[in-house]
Amino acid sequence: MVINSERDFSLRGAAATNPSSLFTIIIGGNIVSRGVTLENLLSMFFTRDVKHKIQQDTYIQRARMFGSRGKYLRFFELTIPNALYADWHRCFVFHRLALDAIRQKMGSLVWLSDRRISAVASSSIDNSTVDLNRGEMSFQLFNYSDDIDALVSSDESSVVIMEKLAQRIGDGAFPLYLRKYILRMLHHGAASLAFHPSKSIDGYRDANKELIERDKGLIGLSDLQKNKFPRAIHHFKIFYNSEGKARLFYKLEGSIQFLKNVK
Repeated sequence: MVINSERDFSLRGAAATNPSSLFTIIIGGNIVSRGVTLENLLSMFFTRDVKHKIQQDTYIQRARMFGSRGKYLRFFELTIPNALYADWHRCFVFHRLALDAIRQKMGSLVWLSDRRISAVASSSIDNSTVDLNRGEMSFQLFNYSDDIDALVSSDESSVVIMEKLAQRIGDGAFPLYLRKYILRMLHHGAASLAFHPSKSIDGYRDANKELIERDKGLIGLSDLQKNKFPRAIHHFKIFYNSEGKARLFYKLEGSIQFLKNVK
C-alpha cells in the first residue's frame, strides 16, 4: 500500500489506518509519519536523519506513526538512526519538563530548546512578548542563611544535596519538575551535577540587586569550577543580596535555551 500524497490517503480511506490483510506493508513519507495513526502497527522504519531542527510540536505529533499503543505494544519494533533517536528522546524530555511546570502551577511556562530542537517554528515566536534566555534559568526568591551555603558546600553526594536543598527552600525556589528532569539526565551519575558556593550579588553593577537578576546572566565560566567538577553538566549556584534574599540559578552546559512569555 503506497501513501505518498493526500490523494493516496483519501482514496485508501480506513484501509490505510486499519488494513484488513493480516500483514500489510505501507510505504509513504510525511502523510504516513505525521498525520496517521496505524492500528496494530508492529514495525516502523524511519531510515534517515533530518538536517533541519526538530520542532517539538511537529515531532510529538509525528510520533503517532509508532501506532496506537494497544496491548501489542511490547511487540513493536522501531528501526531508526541513533542520532535521530537521541534528538527525538530529548525532544520529549524537554516537552514533559514544560508540562510538569504547568501541572505544578509554576507561573509563566518555560519551553526548552537547543541547537537541534526548537519548541516551535521561529515564525511563531513574537519576540516582543517572549524572552529568549540562553543557558540560564532562575526561580522564586527565598530567605537566605549561612546554613544553606554550608549545605551546598558539604561533602555529601550532589544528588543528596539537591533533595535537601529543595526541602530547605521549597518547590517554588527549586521546582520538582526540574529535579525530576535532572535525575533522568545524569549521564555520569552524581558527577553530572554540581552545586557551587553561594555568592553575593552586590559586586555586579549592572544587576538588579533587589530582584537578584541580570540581563547578561550571573553564572560565568569561572563559576563552573571545571577543575573541581570536570564531568558536570548541571550547575547550580545561589546568589543573595544584602536584604537576606536569595535566588537559585541553574545552568545546563551546552546550547540549551529557555523561552518564557514575559506578558
